[in-house]
Amino acid sequence: NTAAAGGLNSTAHKLYAELQADYSYSAQFRMTAGLVAADDRVDSPVSFLGRHSVHSAALYGQGVYAPVNALEFSAGMRYDGNQLAASNGDAGQGLCPPLGPLRARRQGQFSPQIGLSYRPRVGTALRASAGRGFRAPSVSEIFTQAQASGVLVCANPALDAERSWSYEVGARQVLGGFAFFDGAFFWSAYRDLIEARPDANSSGAAPVARFVNLARARVRGVEAVLRAALPFATEGTLAYTYVDGSEELAADVPLPPYCHRAYAPGGRAPLPYRARHTLNSGISGRRGASELGFDFQATSRFERVSGLFAECGRD
Repeated sequence: NTAAAGGLNSTAHKLYAELQADYSYSAQFRMTAGLVAADDRVDSPVSFLGRHSVHSAALYGQGVYAPVNALEFSAGMRYDGNQLAASNGDAGQGLCPPLGPLRARRQGQFSPQIGLSYRPRVGTALRASAGRGFRAPSVSEIFTQAQASGVLVCANPALDAERSWSYEVGARQVLGGFAFFDGAFFWSAYRDLIEARPDANSSGAAPVARFVNLARARVRGVEAVLRAALPFATEGTLAYTYVDGSEELAADVPLPPYCHRAYAPGGRAPLPYRARHTLNSGISGRRGASELGFDFQATSRFERVSGLFAECGRD
């Protein structure tokens, strides 16, 4: 940030390595396996992030079997491991309450996935997939201490990894040799979804926010895309997405101070800042080495915001 905004900055280093092997056993069966390791280190002022590090590693494998040309099965497994290194809890001095010494924390998960693709005829493809997901919180989500736009962001060292199950079914159809249509239905169920939320227990003058884990959340919807070749060597795209994102409001967690009159602990509420309807369209053309394009997006109004400010539309 600039000096006027507090001059907060951080130096971040990532050491990343990946090893992957692919093996084709036959024309019908192939395998992929690999190992990923990353070490994230942040060194910044104690009033911003402090000095912290996160270590992560993953081992994965997947097999793909195609008994006939029109049919393909896939199945895989991945293990993610994540460790938050111990620290002296120096972040937050002068802004948020001191954290105190932090012990190392470890989290991990096995994540299976399966998939199916079927082409009943030329120009038509059907697909389905299901899988488990794991995302460990980043250093900034856990430790950020900063003031922005009148909001004080404080750390949450107890932040857990978010976990999910995701499902999708879809179809793709070629239309007349000059266009194609792709449609899909998706559904994801989250446990401990990571979101930035107001701290309803804060008693200071400035609103306080921190990243927290939501007990349970759901994101489901449909997506449709139509892409076609147009005259004068141009191409047009029209896409629509409907997203229904909601969370279960935990009975023992207080709601933010504002903009939540329609919701009650123990019920459901829309996830903040999600547009239920999104329409995208575009047209582009190429001539020689040049390409010109125009894109347009329209979204519906957010049904829910953070609740940090009494003016509900402000944020």
